[in-house]
Amino acid sequence: MEKVIPSYYNKFQCTASACSDNCCIGWEIDVDEETLGKYRELDKVAEFPIMSHIEMEGEDAHFVLGEEERCPFLNEENLCRLQAAYGEEVLCRICQLHPRFIHEYGNRMEIGLDLCCEEATRLILSQETLPILRVEHGEDGENVAEEEPLYPVLEPCRSRMFAYMSETDEPLTQMMGRLLAYCDVVEEQLLFGAEKEAVGEFSVEECQLPTNAYRILSPTKEYYGECIAFLRRRIPLSVSWHNFLADVATDLDAIWEKKNEFHQQYPDFENHGKQLLHHYTYRYFMEGIWDGGVFCQFFVGVFMVRMIELLDVAWYHYHGTFSFEDQVWICTQMAKELEYSEENLEAVLAFGVEGGENFAVDLCD
Repeated sequence: MEKVIPSYYNKFQCTASACSDNCCIGWEIDVDEETLGKYRELDKVAEFPIMSHIEMEGEDAHFVLGEEERCPFLNEENLCRLQAAYGEEVLCRICQLHPRFIHEYGNRMEIGLDLCCEEATRLILSQETLPILRVEHGEDGENVAEEEPLYPVLEPCRSRMFAYMSETDEPLTQMMGRLLAYCDVVEEQLLFGAEKEAVGEFSVEECQLPTNAYRILSPTKEYYGECIAFLRRRIPLSVSWHNFLADVATDLDAIWEKKNEFHQQYPDFENHGKQLLHHYTYRYFMEGIWDGGVFCQFFVGVFMVRMIELLDVAWYHYHGTFSFEDQVWICTQMAKELEYSEENLEAVLAFGVEGGENFAVDLCD
């Protein structure tokens, strides 16, 4: 078994009670079957009740949230009573993993951190250079080529994309454009049955963009209006987020005028945008192995970067300043609202295919 992790991964450490956005508040926390068995046994001898705080719905189980949607085992210091009493091994699977994600492809496991956690977001955005993916070798497992035949085809394509991201001096917008074009052609090759060995053999730099190939690269005010309307139609997980988007829609003309001023005041966005693009590519691109839809998987990253940029400008417009912590907040809220809702994320994927883009690309000889 091969385990892949970004170079910053092992530096992550939960800030526990110091976190301003506790992951044990406001989330319905599922309890896996194995942990449920532990809790049934522990409940017989525990100093405080456990099973009475777990609700069963068919085969699913989850903690019953208390006042202010707090986990029933969260104490006054915002620390877990279960972990304090019995150690980390007693936590259910989702509590042990969060904010990590794991993708398994045959004998290859890709692990990373999600932006829904503010400390993970700080870590990702604070990297001065793009991360390196490190491979750790363990016990043998199923052959990835036999289990997921498109993985060995698309992984070299993603490696080319990461190499280009790390080596190019091109600005963020041009970088995203070439990568969109590259994904467009790779998907076309897969669609028309090109030899697997030939898919993606050309370099990213060979991709040339026709004029206005992708609207999201240099969004007009009208296109931003479409995107905000699209976000407002998604299922909101918080009232404050819904209200923020409503304000942005109302004030888009004034916000649009502040775009250049924002970038002068906060030049770090160029690096943050590249870090985010790398993260989203690692997070989603290989999911295209299930249907070959690599363009829309990469489009998710470009869309998120562009929307985060717009909301950054909006925040600057409303507050007259913008800080690193403001950037962290907007990134974490976007992740929560879109990535932690399967329906919302599927809508973003569909937006890239149906309403978000025009598909056209040329290649150099």
